[in-house]
Amino acid sequence: MLLNIISSQHHLTPIQLHQRTSRSKGESRLSLVALATMAFYWGRCFACRGSTNQIVSFSRYFSPIQYRSQSTAVHRLTLQQYRLREELERDHNQCRQAFLNGKFAIFNGNKPYMTRTDRGNLLMTKVNYQDVQKLVNMDTDNYEVPNFVFLGLHDNRPFFAIDVSQCSSDILPSPNEIEISQPGKFYSCMRSLTLIEHSENSLFLKALSLIHFHKTISYCSRCGNKTYRYFSGSRRYCMNCRVTFYPQVSPVVAALVIRDGECLLARQPSFPEGLYSGLAGFCEPGESLEECARREVAEEIGVLSETVEFQGTQGWTLGIGDTSLMIGCYVTVDSSAEININGLELEDAKWFTRQDVKKLIACTPKPIAINGLPVFIPPPVAIAHQLLSDWANKC
Repeated sequence: MLLNIISSQHHLTPIQLHQRTSRSKGESRLSLVALATMAFYWGRCFACRGSTNQIVSFSRYFSPIQYRSQSTAVHRLTLQQYRLREELERDHNQCRQAFLNGKFAIFNGNKPYMTRTDRGNLLMTKVNYQDVQKLVNMDTDNYEVPNFVFLGLHDNRPFFAIDVSQCSSDILPSPNEIEISQPGKFYSCMRSLTLIEHSENSLFLKALSLIHFHKTISYCSRCGNKTYRYFSGSRRYCMNCRVTFYPQVSPVVAALVIRDGECLLARQPSFPEGLYSGLAGFCEPGESLEECARREVAEEIGVLSETVEFQGTQGWTLGIGDTSLMIGCYVTVDSSAEININGLELEDAKWFTRQDVKKLIACTPKPIAINGLPVFIPPPVAIAHQLLSDWANKC
């Protein structure tokens, strides 16, 4: 229906419509209308010879691929909560008012203030507005409030993160004073990521990403003028270029290579001694996820892939603030293929049976001897561990 409306009412090329919609909104995002027009436009270009009405199926231009969605994230909201979160991200006044009833997580740079649960996991310590009001200037009339970001909803209340390292020294309490007034302590980023409850993983990663984003995108990359943040902290805006900047999320394919009853685990020279994991690599510009998986397998172990089955996704970080989207998949290779590792990226790669993997999972994170070699795998919070666990329990 949308394509028919566009084709009858908009006699524009995709680029012309993209330029019109982008200028009207002052944003650099490609609009849904432009995308739909491109689909119609390209469909007309690929029409079958001899028929002006038949459009070639897009599946003809893509390799067969299996996909089974199983996201590792468990932070889900109701429809009403999703709508409320969007309103708070976009509406400055509503976001200001939400402060009064909000909860706050405390960060010192990329170190979160955490509370340990009875099970040994970590939760972000949550404080009321009254506990942090000295760190936030609520009387300011501009959008530059650099020390907090809106994360979403937690227990149906607005949830923010405040970075005390960005507060002025005359109002900043020392870490010891914070620890005395609130239970818990500051943990390193990677330790927090390893031990945090799954229900807070996405909120934690969003806080890290947004805090880092506002520290690094203070000026427009086009004109050099200062950029201004939305009050919620979800984006920045250049008033001169009328361009909106968003936090960067880098897609990474995490591939577990499998063949008859075995999976391949490898290690990089930078890994801790004994750590073996699946293959992984960043997507290149213009590359599909499947192409990325096939390329990484070919580059790192010198084997061509037969099938690619995507399993699930997970947010991740390397601890410096930039956020990655990990896309987990199984890559099947020929059982007779000989691996030839790329010495520039990998130090070693070995095949492991299902029984080997089950033993490694049971002993995580302690190393165990496999064929005389001490081996351990990534922790359960990592998508590499989830891929191994699902594969080991298939039979």
